[in-house]
Amino acid sequence: MFLSSSVPFQVSQKLYCKGPRTKNSFYWKRHNVKVFSRMKSEHVLDKLYKSVVVCIRQQSFSTALETCRAVMAGGLDCLEITLTTPDAFELIHTLSREYPKATIGAGTVLKPSQVRLAAKSGAVFIMSPVLVQDVVEETKRHDLLAVPGAATPTEVYSCFCSGAPLVKLFPVESFGGLSLVKTIAGPFPDIPLLPTSGITLNALPEYLAEKSVWAVGVSKQIVDSNSVANENWKQIEDNAHRWKQIIQSLRSYST
Repeated sequence: MFLSSSVPFQVSQKLYCKGPRTKNSFYWKRHNVKVFSRMKSEHVLDKLYKSVVVCIRQQSFSTALETCRAVMAGGLDCLEITLTTPDAFELIHTLSREYPKATIGAGTVLKPSQVRLAAKSGAVFIMSPVLVQDVVEETKRHDLLAVPGAATPTEVYSCFCSGAPLVKLFPVESFGGLSLVKTIAGPFPDIPLLPTSGITLNALPEYLAEKSVWAVGVSKQIVDSNSVANENWKQIEDNAHRWKQIIQSLRSYST
């Protein structure tokens, strides 16, 4: 079926185009702190397998932090912190300290300089809405997981040829949803996809059942605007828990 309990590590080894590795420990030594042991890009890719990546985009640091804590409390520990969020790098750093086993990445990354700051803050993956070759190359230099964005077959293939092992399919529902995923998987069955934007809880099993879908990205379906406006963090926690339960049930069914 799918959602095997043993993540196909050999897939990530086969697909990932490794760039020169550089150690970022100098940052932590310079500031005399040791937050966590950085996960290598291949391990991050494996951790994301058949999971849900929650996109966090808020208007203030404090709201974003409480939102992240609520999502974590609900059982989802893969977060994309968009750089449009105020003090995004500080938020990534804070979350990396509070949740050292979580998978925290930076989103809406468009410049190599942002990659460097994200790496110093503790991000383990770099996600972009489009393909920026310089960003992918800088991401690989820091041994982070590169996830550029695409919306068409040509863009998907360009992302893969850039050396990115995972491609963000965005915005998936606006461009056909599962039909788009299946269309792209036809000529490119070996390119792992991360469909993002507009995916509902009811559609989650169908998406994860697709062999080409490595993981999915969601935002408002878990972090709804009403709950944020009313600071109803418990509702966001409950939303996240429902998604977590679906993932767990799918994994149980597949074993």
